[in-house]
Amino acid sequence: GSLTTMVDDGETGCRFAYGDADDLRRCILRLLDNPDEARRMGRNGRQKILTEYSPEEHYRRLMEVFSSVMKR
Repeated sequence: GSLTTMVDDGETGCRFAYGDADDLRRCILRLLDNPDEARRMGRNGRQKILTEYSPEEHYRRLMEVFSSVMKR
């Protein structure tokens, strides 16, 4: 998936519109102004990566794709 599917806005990061420097600025300022929120989102993001994108989980999903292709 794309990064927009990987980032849960306000939970694991801050989404901004592609190519929109003002929107990126808004996200950066939000995180700078709210360090506790930034740390919380960082912890949440790390946990999401460890559980949903671990090597084991990636392998499992890849095998599902291969298996579905082989059935065709």
